[in-house]
Amino acid sequence: MRDRAVIAPWRGLLAVWLGLLILGGATGCKSTPKTSGLSLKDLSGKAVPISQLAGSRGCVLVYVAVDCPIANRAVPELLSLACEFKAVGMPVYFVHASAFESVAEIRQHSKEYGIDVPVLRDVGQGVARQYEAHVTPEAVALTGEGRLIYRGRINDQHSALGQDRPQPTQHDLADAVRDYLTGGIATGRVVPAVGCTFRSL
Repeated sequence: MRDRAVIAPWRGLLAVWLGLLILGGATGCKSTPKTSGLSLKDLSGKAVPISQLAGSRGCVLVYVAVDCPIANRAVPELLSLACEFKAVGMPVYFVHASAFESVAEIRQHSKEYGIDVPVLRDVGQGVARQYEAHVTPEAVALTGEGRLIYRGRINDQHSALGQDRPQPTQHDLADAVRDYLTGGIATGRVVPAVGCTFRSL
């Protein structure tokens, strides 16, 4: 009788713990951020819900800025990836988060760098905060349901501010998205990005 009295409370605690574990896994709060209500704006000022950006496999948001040399240096690789990923149902969007950039400046920047992918704005930085993006350039790759595939740097050309190499040796964004497209698993991989901090009002 004494042994049963000792074991019984532990059975109750175990049941509670398992219930919480199952509930936490069902909600998926950390791995599947809520996209309902989240939107960006196109250059005409029209709101574009995040849920409408995905292709058949998802989408990639790349945060850039007109005056960030690190982001501008990554543009050729980003445009090449945009062409590759769009062909398999994963469009790439350039996103400007600075509240100090005018539409005219963004349009001029796109023209100067030959940016031929859709350009959006996240002036209130709501989407950036949801996915914890902080600098330019920084990529956020998502499934169609908003599950994080990858967040972080484009490549390893810049190991720290003021420290760079002539050519990158690792292409983190490309590798993460290709792995997802091949295996279909959104791992939520994060690699810290080096770049220009968002400017906000």
